[in-house]
Amino acid sequence: MACVLFFVAFSFSVISYFFFMPIIFIPFAGMFTCVAAIFLNKHKYFFTSRFILSIVPVLCSNTYGAFLTPAGQVPVIGLHVLSFSFMAVPFILFSYKEQIMVILTSAIGVLQLLFFNYINAICEISLDYKFATSPLVEFISVFISLICIVGSLLLLQYANKRAEENNQKLINEVESEKIKSEDSERELKQTLEEIQKVRNQEERRNWQINGLSEFSTLLRSEKEFAMICDQLLQKLVKYVNGNQASLFVVDEDNKQLELVSSYAYDRKKHLNKVIAFGEGLLGQCYLENESIYLSNIPEDYITITSGLGHANPTCILLVPIKNNLRTEGVIEMAFFRKLEGFEIEFVEKLGEIICSIITNSRTQEATKMLLEQSQQYANQLHSQEEEMRQNLEELEATQEEMIRKENKYLSEINELKSLNH
Repeated sequence: MACVLFFVAFSFSVISYFFFMPIIFIPFAGMFTCVAAIFLNKHKYFFTSRFILSIVPVLCSNTYGAFLTPAGQVPVIGLHVLSFSFMAVPFILFSYKEQIMVILTSAIGVLQLLFFNYINAICEISLDYKFATSPLVEFISVFISLICIVGSLLLLQYANKRAEENNQKLINEVESEKIKSEDSERELKQTLEEIQKVRNQEERRNWQINGLSEFSTLLRSEKEFAMICDQLLQKLVKYVNGNQASLFVVDEDNKQLELVSSYAYDRKKHLNKVIAFGEGLLGQCYLENESIYLSNIPEDYITITSGLGHANPTCILLVPIKNNLRTEGVIEMAFFRKLEGFEIEFVEKLGEIICSIITNSRTQEATKMLLEQSQQYANQLHSQEEEMRQNLEELEATQEEMIRKENKYLSEINELKSLNH
């Protein structure tokens, strides 16, 4: 914009040099203003540069027209048109966000035009007014005004185009930042989910470790096995938030599973029940040596009973009590809720511990039985040995008596022989 205004000021400087030398300082002032605006703009004084470019051109044009117009005469139309064309400069230089500056600079320009007669009365100087009011000056003024208007329109169009490009650039940047923000948010959400997943896994692992530790302590107590099983089921049902549980142990002699303990709603049900190998889900679980988890349970399979009534469970879990060597029994549990994988895994690991305890218990019982049999055999051998010793002593006594009698008989025979001779 400064270049267009500089061209206008330069054109009037040339006209003034040849025809209106006394007022050549006005277009020079306009040229100086344009140069100053360019200088200020280069040093990033953008606001000051735009402000002076919005005010000074109207002031110079209005003052120049006041000098060329005789007092009380009609002003030069071309210069008035030029002044009005300069009124569009603030709308080009300031954005819609700077409405106050547009209004302020436009108001200053309007005031200058309104006080033209007052300025005309002050600006009296000896000039060739006949030439100033000639058609040539009018044509030149209108032509320059048109150039200024066209240049302003082109600049305005260029400014709008730049504004649209900047707006589009900003929109693209905003969209890009939005995409980056969404990606960052997605990554953050994914990271939080991974952290939460790891935390949940850690909590479940700790839950399993603490539970197995507590049950291991219980199973290694010196109490009777039946009492240990009762306490085990009671603690297990509460620990996994279950509702019923039963423990079956293998009876190898009769090829069946024998119920050794059961638990339901804090009440012990003393049941005498045996399950043959392969009979029902319990027998099948033993034969297949794999856990069975059912969520669709037949209505007549099992019923959970309390003081308020009875209801069918939501799911049941059967876990073989096994280790790498053998299977010692089956745990059956009933729930009013769905189980998660880590809970099933916990019961399976607990089954391995129970299997080891049962195996050790049976080994100890077998060892104890063997010791008792060995002791019994030893006692029998000791009794037989004592009896043989007594028999041996009696035999020795008998032999001694026979020897004594034999010696007596021999002595009597010898005496008789001696008497015969």
